[in-house]
Amino acid sequence: GFYLTDCESIFPPSLKKNHVFAEMYTPALHRVSDHLKDRHPYMDPPFRKDVDPTEIAVAFGRRSLPKLIDLLNNQSLPASSFVETLKHVNDLLPHQETKIEWIEQHGTEAIVNHFQDTDAAVVTGATRALSQLAVVPQGRDILFSLNCGEKLLQKYSDQSALPEIRLNCARALLQS
Repeated sequence: GFYLTDCESIFPPSLKKNHVFAEMYTPALHRVSDHLKDRHPYMDPPFRKDVDPTEIAVAFGRRSLPKLIDLLNNQSLPASSFVETLKHVNDLLPHQETKIEWIEQHGTEAIVNHFQDTDAAVVTGATRALSQLAVVPQGRDILFSLNCGEKLLQKYSDQSALPEIRLNCARALLQS
């Protein structure tokens, strides 16, 4: 649809003829879509040319977790993008249903890939996510099958690691 502000009725016609007024108060015409299918996080690949698939955007519904998994699997992104993506993942994982969906959609593997990252903020986000996944039996099973127990124990034993990383590792180990 088209949305215009109602400045036409507020100002007198003589003022509207002033070119300075026209530049300042002429409403911008924006074309928007009210259909979710036209908005990036909800779109399935292949994307249109105007869509940047590396944009950190959170979707809801069926595309929410696949979008985040795609971002975590994209190795060309900078560390700051992984930190932001893991923040969104950690915001979703307190819900039991989301944990199960994340595991079923193979999101755990994407998190484990960032467990040994050189950026401490990425590792902190990854260990927090793993500690949340370890709460459910399916999460413990997948962590065991991916040999995460040894990696978590090594990270926990590393005295140079940040306290938050060590705490997240301890939480994950205590659950398993």
